[in-house]
Amino acid sequence: MKGFVAISIFEVKRVLRSKPFLITTIGFPALFYSFFLKNAPHGGSTPIDNTIWSKYYMVSMVTYGTIVASFNAGGARMASERAAGWVRRLRLTPLSGPRYVLSKLISSMVVTLPTILLVEVVASVVGKVSLGVGTWVSITFLSWAASLVFSSLGVLMGFLTTSNSTQGISNVLLFGLTFVGGLFTPIKFFPKGLQAVAKWLPTYNMATLGWSRLGVSVSTLHSFLILLAYTLVFCVLLLRRYRSDQAVLVK
Repeated sequence: MKGFVAISIFEVKRVLRSKPFLITTIGFPALFYSFFLKNAPHGGSTPIDNTIWSKYYMVSMVTYGTIVASFNAGGARMASERAAGWVRRLRLTPLSGPRYVLSKLISSMVVTLPTILLVEVVASVVGKVSLGVGTWVSITFLSWAASLVFSSLGVLMGFLTTSNSTQGISNVLLFGLTFVGGLFTPIKFFPKGLQAVAKWLPTYNMATLGWSRLGVSVSTLHSFLILLAYTLVFCVLLLRRYRSDQAVLVK
């Protein structure tokens, strides 16, 4: 247990020590919110689904931010560590595979929390978003808890890709998940076929949890089950891939 705590703290410190990484990962979603809100009709006060655009878009950018943070903290760093032989060195320690993977998930989720908070702060200042304390807390907690699905996907990508291909694959996934998931354009403006696809994506279902706290009429139970299924699948694949890597190293 002490080894797991030590490696978890070590992983978190490694992520937080890289200032350029933190600036691009944590700051970019907040900048995105500011830029697009300033160019939105009526300054973000346009009504949409029982709320207004500045609040609705805040939840969208919170979701977007968790993906960026998870992919950068998990996929990119994991692939680099594998290329540098870090995973091979860990075989010499008593740390088990599941605990090592869990430490990576923890470090990834640590980065997502300030990303979420910064978007919310910018939304309250730039977008004049005003919510009750309970609503702020529930949106933050639900978004952060749901980000586990992207943290697990990010670390899984780090095991499935190389340090040279991770960034390109991440960008393709990021583009597809965010745009088809309705984070930049509400899915009600999509063709019916694309709407059906969006409702099964983790991005849309994560944002749904936050939108529901703003009064948007959505099925949170459906979203919870979809996110849980994605998380379980990604974690199982992640552990299997880790064990496969270990088997190759033994040979």
